[in-house]
Amino acid sequence: GVKDQCHGFLDYAKESKGGAVERNIVNEVRILFKVTAVLLTSLVFWILYDQMQIVFFRQSRNMNLRVGGTVLSPAQLNVADAFAIIAVVPFLDRIFFPFLKKRFNLVLTTLQKLGIGYVIIVIAMI
Repeated sequence: GVKDQCHGFLDYAKESKGGAVERNIVNEVRILFKVTAVLLTSLVFWILYDQMQIVFFRQSRNMNLRVGGTVLSPAQLNVADAFAIIAVVPFLDRIFFPFLKKRFNLVLTTLQKLGIGYVIIVIAMI
């Protein structure tokens, strides 16, 4: 039937295709591969994010950190980055991406959004 058509190399392991593995096990391995791809992109994100934090900290050591009568420490500036993320994510999710969908009929997948974010992070580091 249609469900037993081969869609990749894992399908040859199915009992219905002469292999020794049940169909549900093969499907679970396929899901594991998809999850691994997402987790690897997450790893790239955290490597870039941590690198950005290091650069931000080094940069802040050379800045005038006096704000009013208080002198901030370089480590405190990393909190500003976290607050920026907390502020921007809801804006993107509730305003920007729905605007793209309504105005341009553009719907981005989560992986496309991650990819755009990676590009922005790389540009910010340069």
